[in-house]
Amino acid sequence: MSTLNSTTVATRPTNLNNTTDVGKSYFETDSNKILVWDGSFFNEWNADLTSFNSYSVDFDGTDDYMKTTGFTLGAAYSFSLWFNLDTSPSSTTLLNSEHYFTSGYENFVYRITNSTTIALFSYSGNSGATAQTITLTVPTLSTGTWYNLVLTNTGSGSAQGYLDGSTVTTSGSTSRSFTDLQNSKGLIVGDNLTNNNSPFNGKIDEVAVFNYSLSSSDVTAIYNGGTAGDLDNLTTGPLGWWRMGDNDSGTGTTITDQGSGGNNGTLVNGPTYSNSVPV
Repeated sequence: MSTLNSTTVATRPTNLNNTTDVGKSYFETDSNKILVWDGSFFNEWNADLTSFNSYSVDFDGTDDYMKTTGFTLGAAYSFSLWFNLDTSPSSTTLLNSEHYFTSGYENFVYRITNSTTIALFSYSGNSGATAQTITLTVPTLSTGTWYNLVLTNTGSGSAQGYLDGSTVTTSGSTSRSFTDLQNSKGLIVGDNLTNNNSPFNGKIDEVAVFNYSLSSSDVTAIYNGGTAGDLDNLTTGPLGWWRMGDNDSGTGTTITDQGSGGNNGTLVNGPTYSNSVPV
């Protein structure tokens, strides 16, 4: 039986052997987590064992991304994800969806436009359609820091953005629904495949979409004081929930959807798993 050693986030061991140290366990005194070394990463559990988060996906900022199968998302919706930047943000894509029509295309891009602005752009190439934008003004974003980002839309033109559980100034609206996600393109995480000019450089974790507008108490539960909350504890769970490796042992290219939709994701062009997670 492995002895439960003590450590902290700052002193967490980084030189464990991938064979002889498998099963070595620690209690992290400042995060209240139990850590167990599996030979590649620490598997992490909260002290109450109600939830855990061991993996995120690291995107290289060049050409890799995650793609889900298609699903239907209505006019009232919410997005939530955690992100950690490796480089200063300048027009970098978090989420993207696209649907081609016979007369053009409709495209949604959820993008960090600069260090204090995040926007959801809704473009359309259809005749007579115009672009619509929701803009979130946020505190200055830093590299190497985990942030939780939530955007809610009531479906009637009222949108609200949150960063780390707190409301941020939100302007603009989009009346278009995300019903375009029912096509084969689904949701893209980490790149804008429309023109491939703004790939994400950093780590993304706990991506979720909801078929309703989250309440402020839901957002608080998701942020969970800076440690990603268990979305199964919400009154109504997510339609799509991609835990970025936790349900797939941090291996392979499939990201299993833990939401009700069953729309699995696939890692494309070689993004890697990381054991850096929101704590």
